[in-house]
Amino acid sequence: MAFQSDLKTFSFSSPSSVSITEILDNFKRFSKLYSPVVKFKTAEKEIYTIPKMVLSDGRETLPVFTDDRLLDAPYVYKNTVEFLYHIFYSGGSGLFSFNPPFKKEFPGKEILLDLNTVSLITGFLQCEEEKERGPGSALKALNSCQFHKANYLAFKNINSGMDPFVYSEIFSMIGFYEKAVELIKTAANDNSLLAQARIKRMQGDLRGSAEMLNRIKDENLVWGKNMEYAWIHLLTGNVPQAQKIFSQLSGGAFKQEALFGNAIALLSQQNLGKETVAEAVTLLSSAAAMEGKNRLNILIYLGNLFFNMQDFIKAEDCYLKAFYSNPAPHITSLIGMAEIKRGKLKEAMGKANQCAIFDINSAVRILSALPPDYLSNDNSVSPEIMEPEEKAPESRAANPKEKNRETQASPSGGEASMEPADISARTAQRLKDEKNAKPGKAGVDFETNYETFSSIGKKTGGTEPSAGPGFLSRALTLASRLEEEFNKKIYFNYEGLTDIERKLRLTFIQEKLDQMEAIETVKDCSAFLCFFLKERFKARLMEYEDFDPWAWPIVINAGNSEVASFAIARIWQLLWTNKLPDQGWLLKYIQFLSNELAEASTARVAGLEAVKNKTRSHPEKIMDALMEHRKNIILASSLDETRDIELFRGGISKIDKALRENFKPGVPPTTDGWRLLRCYGHIFAEILMKDFKGTWFNVESNDGLWSLELPWRTYIFPVGKVYKAAANGENLLAYYDKLSSDKLSQII
Repeated sequence: MAFQSDLKTFSFSSPSSVSITEILDNFKRFSKLYSPVVKFKTAEKEIYTIPKMVLSDGRETLPVFTDDRLLDAPYVYKNTVEFLYHIFYSGGSGLFSFNPPFKKEFPGKEILLDLNTVSLITGFLQCEEEKERGPGSALKALNSCQFHKANYLAFKNINSGMDPFVYSEIFSMIGFYEKAVELIKTAANDNSLLAQARIKRMQGDLRGSAEMLNRIKDENLVWGKNMEYAWIHLLTGNVPQAQKIFSQLSGGAFKQEALFGNAIALLSQQNLGKETVAEAVTLLSSAAAMEGKNRLNILIYLGNLFFNMQDFIKAEDCYLKAFYSNPAPHITSLIGMAEIKRGKLKEAMGKANQCAIFDINSAVRILSALPPDYLSNDNSVSPEIMEPEEKAPESRAANPKEKNRETQASPSGGEASMEPADISARTAQRLKDEKNAKPGKAGVDFETNYETFSSIGKKTGGTEPSAGPGFLSRALTLASRLEEEFNKKIYFNYEGLTDIERKLRLTFIQEKLDQMEAIETVKDCSAFLCFFLKERFKARLMEYEDFDPWAWPIVINAGNSEVASFAIARIWQLLWTNKLPDQGWLLKYIQFLSNELAEASTARVAGLEAVKNKTRSHPEKIMDALMEHRKNIILASSLDETRDIELFRGGISKIDKALRENFKPGVPPTTDGWRLLRCYGHIFAEILMKDFKGTWFNVESNDGLWSLELPWRTYIFPVGKVYKAAANGENLLAYYDKLSSDKLSQII
């Protein structure tokens, strides 16, 4: 085993307890990092990307190796700092598995690192040549938009006079909002309130931000307080007031941010003339020439403005300057888009190859803009991809026979799942390469689980209704728009859902709400949510032409059963109520679905047993029942047999008559008969809900077992009662009158 002694792997004094200092010191020895790649087929072409790995506990990670002998080709390699920059912005779960047990002969030492640790390592390596590492150096790095370096320097000086408010601001700029709040929330002063207000505003919680600002009494913070008010005014549509405040602040310590805000306010006007756009360019150019934490976002915003003005040379120049501060895949894709417009197709294709390795969505953005004729003749691969035939034999195992040995994972708590991912319906499709795609029985398998829209609208097998390109394709358009609006990369993950909530808040918090804008925003955000569910849970969206999208359920396979839910209705409800739910409502909904899937095989308490045990269904489950009920009421209004049934006591007589004429005791209903029965059942339930103020109580199993709770704590089964009436010839009107008598007795 002498050959293994020169492997570049981790060396820890105690594997069970590893300090951050040890991790940082280890990374000084790694000049390059490596990850396996697989070929994916997008709508445009095949392209290499890093697959995700699924751990035994279900968490997704990105596999990274510190020595090329720890993995097989094809793989990608880059210098360590550049590699870390790219994986930080690769999206996903934010968890990275370094040296997972991929090859039996080289077990290595695996460690799992989170985003903050990757950021610290990146900053640490950037600081190796730095002489000045005191607390002030963190602020200097922050104002140079070197956020990872700033993070490390702040971490290093946390016990040496580091200002916690500066550290909190560094976390905010990286996107670690919870960590940012954690640092300063214990400080019971107005500085803490101002910092928390800024963080809430960045997260899209404008109401929470304003509440924080209103509590600030310290007059020394008036400029910072007014700056936050200006952003809130701008984001809620009060552009004149925002412009007024930004103008007042444009000559002081907040000059860069004020110029940035003023430019955005100018560009928010509906009728933009050339003079207004020119003024905005001047303001942004002045702000971009200054040093400050906002410079990166300003450069991207200015680049986007030049791009829309079709000044692609200046757009590319802005994007390149942003890239020098932050070489992330989404900025690389912006450079590629500008290169396409300038006719630099080869260079743009190179950018697509680079982006795809770490961020397939950024690559698809470029690929979809390249001419099809060019793509059909392009066979380029990133020069940093080592393909199988390029691997020198001597850099493999010492024994050539080891090459064909089945790889096995050593047992550990972080063992990866061996189950291949089912990606047949996904847009990024892994090519079948038997040599590289099939590990041994205990080998590490990688799941291809990327979030891209390159092939939306392509027909898939099956006869079930599904959402076509007219709906789901909205998500890609929205993501691109939000990247420009929020000046950040938008991922189809949990962070992306938070961005969607933010967009909805910004839309519905406006005093004068444009109804058409609200409808389009709701549709766009709903499409985003549906695609997230498709990627996260392999959900299928069932589209029905006769219904608005709120009535399209998503269906998720759960072993031998299925979980169905009205996901779109969670967002669509804003159009009905104009009331914003509590922040985080979409994430809570995702948690509900996760729990439903985990418990899908568990028997649920339903029907009479649920009533006896006072077992109320989860509020999200009741929400789904309300949507199913609403859908059936709409369906009933469109059918000849049910459209004339009134939703009050007189309608019950018509239901009784229809049941007597169309259903005979002891004779099972036909398929059409069951459809009508459901309609009758939900009409009956609607009448009882209106007249007796009933609310759904337990909605497990089929709707025949759903129970309504009446205000006087009587529990009834309205849909089941109709089914029973059809089977036994019972009288529904008499049942209604009995409930009326019970209600009256409660009043008396």
